Amino acid sequence: MRNKMLPAAAGAAALALGTAVCWQGLTLSHKSLPSPKITAPVRMLLFSDLHGGFYGNHQKGLIRAVKRTCPDLLLFAGDMFDDRGVSKGAEALFRHLAGDFPSFYVTGNHDFTSGRGRWIKNWLARQGVTVLEGNGVSLRLGQQRIRICGVDDPAFGGWSRQLADCAADLDPEEYTVLISHRPERVEAYQKYPFDLVVSGHCHGGQWRIPKLLKGLYAPNQGLFPTYTDGCYPLGDSGTLVVSRGLARNWVPRVFNPPQLVVLDLMPVKKGAV
Repeated sequence: MRNKMLPAAAGAAALALGTAVCWQGLTLSHKSLPSPKITAPVRMLLFSDLHGGFYGNHQKGLIRAVKRTCPDLLLFAGDMFDDRGVSKGAEALFRHLAGDFPSFYVTGNHDFTSGRGRWIKNWLARQGVTVLEGNGVSLRLGQQRIRICGVDDPAFGGWSRQLADCAADLDPEEYTVLISHRPERVEAYQKYPFDLVVSGHCHGGQWRIPKLLKGLYAPNQGLFPTYTDGCYPLGDSGTLVVSRGLARNWVPRVFNPPQLVVLDLMPVKKGAV
């Protein structure tokens, strides 16, 4: 009996391990970002790299996760659509969310290679999404002022000019967020006084090993990429936040489940250094 049970137990253990390693369920990652420019909390959600996929019928799983977090605004860092003509998942998501929350979009490289970049921008604008192309929008959320800027993916051309245009009219008293698809362009971001830069593109480095490997490969970074997930300092006071993205495709994600990032802008506590 014992000899018969061992293979079954080994098979069950292997199945459980494989499920844990390649689990594709949605995760929420919370980041608290204190700043002296913040006088009242602001909650933003960062999306990237959906590539037209679905989280349940009509995106119910993703929409439920969004509404549970009670965000003030939504940031989309590109490639929510895909260059294989896959867009139904993105369309369903924006139809359900754009009317409920202020929403801001920048393009990714797949938006460009789809050949439908202008169609995507026009369609999003009709849904009430603010599409950013080297410009910014100032908001007042209760007592808090914040500026959201964004640039097209470099594949569209004019990326450096758009970045400089975003920085040209910044108010030093206003908390400023830059949405840019590419995380690896840190040297360029550090030239400008953005408080926060949010990106995607890298899919978390695709294969990860907890505490050992933070990503095997990322586009435009190559093997063992540096910027794959989480917070990275930019100069003296800026921060880069990179999302692992929402893509679930034929290439397995190893210890790298899809991610929705919750960004909480917080006042600096009195006495904090």
